[in-house]
Amino acid sequence: GDLPMNLFFVLKGTFAHVKRPRVTSKPSPYQLLGRLQCFGDYELLHSVHARTAHVRCQSSVATALALRKTDLSELLSLFPNVGKPMAQDAKVREQQRMRYQQLQMQSVVSHEEFAARKVVAAWRKFKSASLRQPLRLL
Repeated sequence: GDLPMNLFFVLKGTFAHVKRPRVTSKPSPYQLLGRLQCFGDYELLHSVHARTAHVRCQSSVATALALRKTDLSELLSLFPNVGKPMAQDAKVREQQRMRYQQLQMQSVVSHEEFAARKVVAAWRKFKSASLRQPLRLL
């Protein structure tokens, strides 16, 4: 994998963690990343020497802010109380990413189908929650 040199913050658009299940197949998305989410922090905060995931842009227009490893280290030295919670959060998200990756390896889908499945699942969750709420008139 590539050397982890930056932490990325998504400012606009959608990015996705992708995995190639077989060498001959196209990369398949298994976790979408949107505005105000970040990636690349796990490797920097846990001294991993190679990237653990591949990320690609899924939007026609997207913007990500890159924070260099050296700048992150400087910020963490200025604010030492931030490092530990940030590292714990990164570890939890990395474990979640790995679970998503294992689940997605069982079925390879295009990014359009993957996004559609996520939208449908969110809609069903919303509808199910709204059905449990009492109807309020006025």
